[in-house]
Amino acid sequence: MKRILPNDCPLEWWKANKTELPNLASLAKKFLSAPSTSVPSEQLFSGAGLVYEPLRNRLHGSTVEKLLFVKYNLPETQFKY
Repeated sequence: MKRILPNDCPLEWWKANKTELPNLASLAKKFLSAPSTSVPSEQLFSGAGLVYEPLRNRLHGSTVEKLLFVKYNLPETQFKY
């Protein structure tokens, strides 16, 4: 296959070559595109506000970080508990 030139748009290249590599093209579309909103980051800050409140002021920062990581990443693993 012909390589993409440094000045070419990767999304346009994948659009032109999606029939040859359909699985990789769908992944490229997902990971090369910009996120449409900042909703995930706002949800994370909201979740941090709910976990780290005045009644839980003795929680260590690393503990809060781990709790938020599990809360937002466990559904991605489709873990059955």
